[in-house]
Amino acid sequence: MSLLDVFQPRWKHSDPSVRKAALSKLTDQALLADIAHTDADWDVRKAAVARLTNPALLADIARCNKSGHVRRAAVEKLTDQALLADIANTDADWDVGKAAVKQITDQAQLAGIAKRNRHPQLREAAVEKVTDQALLADIAKSDEDGGVRRAAVEKVTDQALLADIIVRWTVVEKISVAEIAGIARTDNDIGVRSAAVKKITDQTLLAGIANAAEDPDARYVAVKKLSDQALLADIARTDEDRDVRKAAVEKLTDRALLADIAATDKDGHVRRAAAHSLDDANAAARGRGR
Repeated sequence: MSLLDVFQPRWKHSDPSVRKAALSKLTDQALLADIAHTDADWDVRKAAVARLTNPALLADIARCNKSGHVRRAAVEKLTDQALLADIANTDADWDVGKAAVKQITDQAQLAGIAKRNRHPQLREAAVEKVTDQALLADIAKSDEDGGVRRAAVEKVTDQALLADIIVRWTVVEKISVAEIAGIARTDNDIGVRSAAVKKITDQTLLAGIANAAEDPDARYVAVKKLSDQALLADIARTDEDRDVRKAAVEKLTDRALLADIAATDKDGHVRRAAAHSLDDANAAARGRGR
C-alpha cells in the first residue's frame, strides 16, 4: 500500500483489486471511460466497461482501446449493427471480430462479412447466422476456405441449390451436367463434398453420385441414402471401394443375392456384412410367414 492511497480515491488505489471493487460505486460515464482506457490493469479496464452504458463511449473503447480483452467487452455491449460489422471487418484481433459477429442480426451486414471478411473464422461465424439460401449456395461454391464452404452447405436446404453445388465442377471442367460421371466433383475438400451429398434427397441425383463419383466418400454417403435395390445390388458387386460395397450390402434385402455375395466377394468385411444382412433378411421372412 502506497502512502498516496490514503489521500486519493479508491479507484486510484495502487492495488488493482481495490480499484476494481471501487468501480461498483462509480456512475460517472466519462470517468469510467477514462479508466477503461488508461488503467494499468486490463481486468480493471474491463470492469469499467461493464459499468458503462453510454453508446458513444462504448463505441470509442470498442474501436480504440489498446487491449483486445477490453475491446471485446465493449463490443459485447454494442447494438449498432453497422458499427459492429465495421469492427468485425477491421479489428486486428479476430476474437474481437467474432464477438462483434455474435451481436449482429442484420442479414445484410452478415452477408457482407460472410462474403468479404479476410478471416475465414469470421466468415464462417457469419455464415452460421445467414438465412439467404442463394447467398449460402454462392458461398458454398466460391469461398476459398473449406470450413466456410462446409458451414454454408450445412445451411442449404433448397434441393435445386444443393444440386447446383454438387455439379459446379462439371461446369468448370466443361463436362455436361447431364454426364453423371462427373457429378460429384463438387469441391477440392472431401468434407464439403460429403456434407453436400448428405443434404441431397433426390434419388436420381444420389444414384448418379453413387454410380460414378470419383470420390469414394461421396459414393459411400450417397449409397447410405439410396433405396433402389437393383442399383444397390450393382454397386455391391462392382464398386472398387470395400466400404462402399459394404454400405450397399447393408441395404440389400434380396436373400439370394446376399448369399452369393457372402460366399464370393473378394473382401472378408463385405462377406461378413452380407452374411449379417442375410440373417436379418431371413429373420424378417420368418416373421412374415407366421
